Amino acid sequence: MSSPAFLSPLFVYDQQKTTPEQGFFPRAQLFDGVDVEIGFGLGEFLVRQACAHSNRYFIGVEQIWERIYKTLKRIQRAQPYPNNISLVALDATVLFEWLIAPRTIDRIYCLFPCPWPKKKHIKHRLFSRNFLKLLNNRLRLNGTIQLVTDDEAYFQWVREETKEVGFEVETRMVGPRFATKFERKWTCAGQEMFFEMVMTKRDHQEVAIKKGEPVKAYTIDKRFNPQGMTFRDVVGGEITLVFKQWLFDARYQRGEALILVAEPGMEQYVRVAVIKKEEGWRICRARGQRFFPTDGVARAIEEVYRQIATEAGQEG
Repeated sequence: MSSPAFLSPLFVYDQQKTTPEQGFFPRAQLFDGVDVEIGFGLGEFLVRQACAHSNRYFIGVEQIWERIYKTLKRIQRAQPYPNNISLVALDATVLFEWLIAPRTIDRIYCLFPCPWPKKKHIKHRLFSRNFLKLLNNRLRLNGTIQLVTDDEAYFQWVREETKEVGFEVETRMVGPRFATKFERKWTCAGQEMFFEMVMTKRDHQEVAIKKGEPVKAYTIDKRFNPQGMTFRDVVGGEITLVFKQWLFDARYQRGEALILVAEPGMEQYVRVAVIKKEEGWRICRARGQRFFPTDGVARAIEEVYRQIATEAGQEG
């Protein structure tokens, strides 16, 4: 019997038709519990856990596509084939904010995350107080977070962040036992013990699921000439808009702008349509795409409108 399709474990979040309340991971309801690994790397621990605990469902989140590809290959080679894994190519904060409902996760693992040792990079560290509140909300009561790191300074920083976020915290030193790439790296460098922290949820924290707002559409009058339109990037502040492409079809009197929207924790490509109507030019989201309706997306559509209105000599 052949294995399932190579890409079948990959969760494509922008093709889903459900909500977090309905469950973005419907197959998870068929299992006894749900575990999440943040930053699964090459998938060694994740795939072993899934193979060893076929009664549980595992979600792995990772941003680096090379690692995701290698993990897909590892899943394909595994015997027996683990049909209880979903891989998500997202920032972990985005996953938990948008796609996971409160009180639905049993265990969260994070092995050897980047400690971001420089002071100016601390904002990139995982397990800040706000992130811990978010994880607390998504965990069931008595659910756990297991963090293992080689970096004592980062370990102590996380320990401080755990105060007053609803967790009972236990810490200890552990030897190599996870057989991951980064554990081997530090073991080969001579490190024999690592810092482990287990956080058990005792009190619930309220953090709402992000749902976004309806995306607005705009209209300007007929004076706009789209043929020579050039859009300018918007850089500065928390939201960056990079205009990658503008295409206009004179026959159908329709154009589309492709925009890279970068905002904290997320990058998305958004297509904005500019369509000739009887009342003027309509500026709106293009059909056939799904995205997280963030402030950045709303800003992108508004910016297309503003720049077109300026070009047409109208109030933007």
